[in-house]
Amino acid sequence: MNRRLVVVFVLLLSAVSVFPALAQEQSATQTPDWQPVGISFFESGQQALQNQDYDRVVLDASLFVLLNPTDSQGYFIRSIGYLGREDNDAALSDVQTAIRFAPEDAYPATYRANLFTLQANIYAALEDTASALESYTEALDINPTVQTYTNRAFLFAQQESFDQAIADIDQAVALGGDQSPPFLHLLRGFFNTSRGDSSGAAADYMDYATLIGTDVREADAFNPDEPRQLEFAEGRVYLIPVTIDRPQNLSAIAVPGQDSQVDPLIILLAPDGTPMVANDDTSNTDPSALIENFPLASPGLYTLVVTYSGDTPTGTVVAAIALDG
Repeated sequence: MNRRLVVVFVLLLSAVSVFPALAQEQSATQTPDWQPVGISFFESGQQALQNQDYDRVVLDASLFVLLNPTDSQGYFIRSIGYLGREDNDAALSDVQTAIRFAPEDAYPATYRANLFTLQANIYAALEDTASALESYTEALDINPTVQTYTNRAFLFAQQESFDQAIADIDQAVALGGDQSPPFLHLLRGFFNTSRGDSSGAAADYMDYATLIGTDVREADAFNPDEPRQLEFAEGRVYLIPVTIDRPQNLSAIAVPGQDSQVDPLIILLAPDGTPMVANDDTSNTDPSALIENFPLASPGLYTLVVTYSGDTPTGTVVAAIALDG
């Protein structure tokens, strides 16, 4: 899982965490006698937002706030439109106005938390990390969500504060419970790798493989140094036996096949099933997965797990194993 994929994931989380709350709480965000003027402009702006027509969002929201200059939601939706147009300064100004017109006693916690989440996203786009972290924290204090913990974790990781990033992913996993997305374990594995905890990363990656593994296949043993092509589809996980009869060093590699966009992930399991070491990306620009000269001191039947990370599960991967010693 490369850094670009993480960024895309975080931005998608941010988008889906904002709009539904805006729509669902439209009738609950004001006092019962609230009668906005020009509600059709607001509704049209919502529809434009769903269609990702950000110019129309800004136009309709501008007409709405012209008629309703103290309505928080109008500034909120226009801020998202400006953000979609990459006008970050205008987006920040609008969300700050939306926050000012959304007092705690008049608006639901989920709506107000989304305002601070949007503000954090804009600060992050402006590379004001300190303000972004502060805004994410305010959002979490109001209404903790899996998405906001994940967004803040990624921002901590950008600052190489991996302990704090992992703590936030732990909170996200606990909050999500059985509904936590497998990606969180993948992301925690990435953070553990970044801080040098190889065994922790291996455990996280194996948790991810277990959660996505709806098509687990036991493959025949590989002949050392003979690459084999593996076909992938959604939920597919390969278990490849590796017999060790004396102390040896194991190397394993998995690369995308020709014209394949699959991002390989490999995990080595001890004979008792304990994850020992894993790798997702060789580098930020190379999606190949590599385990190099990993020492195996005890004879036994080990298992190499080969699966995928990211959002492209269909394609081919070429994998190979080498033993030295």
